[in-house]
This record gives sequence, C-alpha cells and structure tokens, in this order.
Amino acid sequence: MNTQKKPLKIAIVAYDLQPGGLSKVIVEVFKMLQSEYTVKLLLFNNTEILHESIPNIKVQIKDSLISRFNKYLRLKQILKENKFDFILDFRYRINPLTEFFWTKFIYNGNQIIYTIHSSKLETYLPKSTFLTKFFYGDSFKIVCVSKGIEQSAREKFDLKNLVTIYNSISIENKTETEFNFIENQYILAIGRFEKVKQFDKLIVAYSRSKLPSKNIKLVIVGNGTQFEACQKLVRELHLDESVQLTGYLENTKELYQNALLTVLCSKHEGFPMVILESLTAGIPVVSFDLETGPSEIILDKNNGLLVENQNFNKLIEAIETLVSNKELYNFCQSNTITSIEKFKTENIKEDWLKLFEN
Repeated sequence: MNTQKKPLKIAIVAYDLQPGGLSKVIVEVFKMLQSEYTVKLLLFNNTEILHESIPNIKVQIKDSLISRFNKYLRLKQILKENKFDFILDFRYRINPLTEFFWTKFIYNGNQIIYTIHSSKLETYLPKSTFLTKFFYGDSFKIVCVSKGIEQSAREKFDLKNLVTIYNSISIENKTETEFNFIENQYILAIGRFEKVKQFDKLIVAYSRSKLPSKNIKLVIVGNGTQFEACQKLVRELHLDESVQLTGYLENTKELYQNALLTVLCSKHEGFPMVILESLTAGIPVVSFDLETGPSEIILDKNNGLLVENQNFNKLIEAIETLVSNKELYNFCQSNTITSIEKFKTENIKEDWLKLFEN
C-alpha cells in the first residue's frame, strides 16, 4: 500500500449491534478496516453497545416523527462534517419510502457501498426492479456475502455493481479444554430464536431421532421471540433432560469445541457465521443445502454433510449417520480447518482493500 496517500475515511452505518451474526460481521469488518483506514461506526438506534472499544457516534432515537426527522438531520450533518470517502451500509432496507429518504437525502453526494446478508433479497432490496435500480443502481458497489446471493440479485435486477466479499473468520489453534457446562455428548445449534431459524422443528425432529436413547443431547444457544415457545415445547415432549436451551452466551468457543457436531436448519441464510465458527473449532457441520450460503462453505462428506433443503427427516438421518459412522466423522473432522482457509481474516481483508483502492 502506498504510505504517501492520505488514509481513507470510512463510515460504517448500522442500526445497532444486537446479539447475532450480523453484529459479529460488522465488528469484524470494522476491525479489519481500522488497521488501514480511519473508520467510524455510526449506530442509528439508541441501543446498548456490545463492543465498547469501538469508537462510534450514537444518534439518539425517540418515539416521535419530529425527533426521528431530527435524527436524520443529525446523521446527515455528521456525514457532511466528517467528509467520509466511503459509507458502508449494513442496514436492513425494507421500507421503500424510508429508502428514498436515505438514498436521495441522507446519502446524497457520498460514495455508498451497500451490503446484502441474506438470500431473502427483499430484506435489502425492493421487489421492484425499477425501485432497486433507482435507489442503488448508481451506488459505488453492492457487496454480497455469497456468490449465490450475487447471482440471484444479478439475475433478478440486472445490477452492474454487484460483488461478493465473504464473511471472514479468525482461525486459531484448537486448545484442550475442560468444559463441564454440558454433561455427556451433544449436538449444537446457535442462533436467534426466530421463525427463520426453525429451532422448534429441530426440537421435534430430535425427539423422533435415536439421539435421546443414545444419551446425545441437543443444545441450542440464543435468545429471541420464540425462546419461551421452544421451552414449552421441550417440556411438552418430555425432553427436559435431553434438550438444553442456554439463552444468549457471549462466548461460545468452548461449546463448539466440545460438541459432536453443529446443526444449521434455517429457512434461509446469506453466509452463516455459525458454520465458519464450528469448522474453525474443528467441528463438522450438518446443514440444509439452502439457496445460498452453506454449499459455498461445506463440502459434502468432506467437512460436513449437506442435506436436502427443508427435509427434517433427512437432516436427522444425516446427523445419525455422522455420529455413528466414525470413519466418515473422523474424515470430516480432519478437514474442518483446512477447508476454510480462504475465509481467513487476512484473505477477506485483501478483498475489502481491493474494493476501496480500485
């Protein structure tokens, strides 16, 4: 890098850093870019900051249209005063009226890089091709977190400014742990307790499997609107001794390292960090072969198993196979860390630097 150049100034805009995969991605991108550029994190909602070491500007929110408009004005003023070279937008973008305000007023005159983190494109782009091109067609770039998302968005909207940059992961050597939080063997699922994650269906499928009789537990980590309903379901199925719902945990490293395998059973994903985190810990993954995401990380029967999308019977069969077939399990486990070398932080960082420098 040319050290004579003045470092770029970059703003990362997000609504908040509530617990979840997206927050982890935002923090990781911030740390990567901070080592090269001047980076500010602008959080639009007034929520608790999970990573207090990150310098940021919090724009307060109140429950009135006038104060909300003032908040928009304040954010626009912040962008104007700081004269950022790029603005990296990590928001969900659902409301077309709101997006008109963001794209044509708040961001007007700035180089914007938008991001898409889900195969459910309407979370980030309007269903209308006209509106999508009107709002985002002239932006600097639209970064997709998987090739599948990029291809889908390109085919649907004919956008010319799409690019894929994968989520990254720091790969550390697996350490020996003395972990007694969960007794006996267990399979692991991690995520927010929302309908899209389908933890209720996973619990039912688990109850019909051979795993409880083999004293292999199911551990699910996370919080969300479906948490209490899943607790009730566990009681109704008399699985209190077999299924453990831990709630949200800040540190899940040892949980991964001590699991037999990790399960992903979502309706849809973009590029699930759960898979990367599990493989980094040396633990194979069994996942639905979703429209985007898992197939770009998991090599079937190499570092885990891919299962027919949304077939929970096949999902349980795959879990039972991987648990009982020691030769297959050991082979998959031996490939976990080497299979995700291309997602290492230093490699993904280079992709971001190329995007800005070019």
